[in-house]
Amino acid sequence: MKLTSSINALFLAFSLAFASSMAFGADNPKAAQACHEEQKAFHEEQGISHSGTLPLELQNLLVREGYSVLRQIYGGAYDISQSGLYERIHPHLEPFLENAPYSQLAGWNPVNAARWFLASQDQSYIVTRKNQMIAIIALTWAMTDLAKQQKDFFERGSFTLIDPDHRLADFFLDYVRLTTGYKDPQEVPFAQTACNFAYRRDPEWRGSSHHKGRCPESQFGIDIRFETFQGVLKLLPFGHTHLLFAKLDMGQPEPLLFLKSEDMGMGSLPALAIHGFGFLHSQSHVASEARREKDIKEEIRAAFQAFQVAAGIEGPFKTIRAMSLEAQRLLDVVAAEDLASAAVKAQSFMDIVNSTYPNGNNHLRVGNEVIIDLSRL
Repeated sequence: MKLTSSINALFLAFSLAFASSMAFGADNPKAAQACHEEQKAFHEEQGISHSGTLPLELQNLLVREGYSVLRQIYGGAYDISQSGLYERIHPHLEPFLENAPYSQLAGWNPVNAARWFLASQDQSYIVTRKNQMIAIIALTWAMTDLAKQQKDFFERGSFTLIDPDHRLADFFLDYVRLTTGYKDPQEVPFAQTACNFAYRRDPEWRGSSHHKGRCPESQFGIDIRFETFQGVLKLLPFGHTHLLFAKLDMGQPEPLLFLKSEDMGMGSLPALAIHGFGFLHSQSHVASEARREKDIKEEIRAAFQAFQVAAGIEGPFKTIRAMSLEAQRLLDVVAAEDLASAAVKAQSFMDIVNSTYPNGNNHLRVGNEVIIDLSRL
């Protein structure tokens, strides 16, 4: 969909409908318990489901497709317009799309209706967009599987991905360029990029609470839907409907990609309201198993503070990366006896970090996020 910036801003301002989620419970506790036991037995035999919308076999299909897309992205030129992904995968998804919208009322959103009326009818654009949406969904499932493989599985949290040549980041950014119609969307305000598919989410303007000051090319959000008139679809793991991403720059040589799936994006006023409620809840109710880059475990903080005292180092160190670089700097040069105690504390700190996060690359770690090295695939 390609709309002028003024139309985008106008429709964003006049989005007045509110989307609501629907829930239901079992009337018969015994039947519900029997169903639970049956599901548990199935999961133990077939694997664990991470979606309330898609059956397990379809989740596994998306994982496999995600790995295939990754190989093609890193293998060289990948022409998504000719991939045939939508024609191949959408028929498998279609029987479950009725229950996929975040809200049954979302399709009546005035913004969706107006944008649908003005949407591009260019068939080559539509084919490319739908192929890329399938790829984005599948890639997210593959990331969840990679986290599980390295025993870093999580439901709430974020990824830092070592992304050779920024190819995966550029693949996501190509979708933003395609759907917003802007070659350089990082230079365009949120209201001008906002559409039903993707938009800018600049942390400097409260578009994101993540990695502020570490994303020189801004951040972007992708809403999961195939059609302009659809509400957002719960087709990502854990029923999420939105993907937030950005290139990360912390002064490191490695190309890094920040990736996070979310319940709801920010593409309209109803979405903004739901997103805001979710944000407030996440600030006051942080699950112990969450893997957020905002969080640093207390034992890691305590170990670094002990090192600071022993070494006489002052100043705030806000990330595990900053802490690790400082501790390693001392370990690399320590020779004098008066630094021996500090060296012991530095090594103790490093040991705690590496035992807490045994998969390595902790010199790139901000907090408790999951780090995956895609160059190893």
